Amino acid sequence: MILRIDEAALIIVLALTGGTWFVYLKGYNLSVATAVGFVAPAGVAAELGVVVMLLHLKHATAAQIENGPPLTSEVLDENVRDGAVFRVRPTR
Repeated sequence: MILRIDEAALIIVLALTGGTWFVYLKGYNLSVATAVGFVAPAGVAAELGVVVMLLHLKHATAAQIENGPPLTSEVLDENVRDGAVFRVRPTR
């Protein structure tokens, strides 16, 4: 199971939207330098952060549906915690 392009694009869009709101709420002007600065949060969100977590969550949820008891919110919370630990300290 791989991460689809639209899921990765959604994460990038959310990162850019958050950056835009931050610029607006802080009262800064949107300039070329600020726009170029949006490359960093988009890259971090797409490559290193949330995409890895989302991919791990999809794998864990698919394995749980195939092998385990019914999917509940507690099981989903456990999968999110496991993914966060995997993201911080990869052991596999």
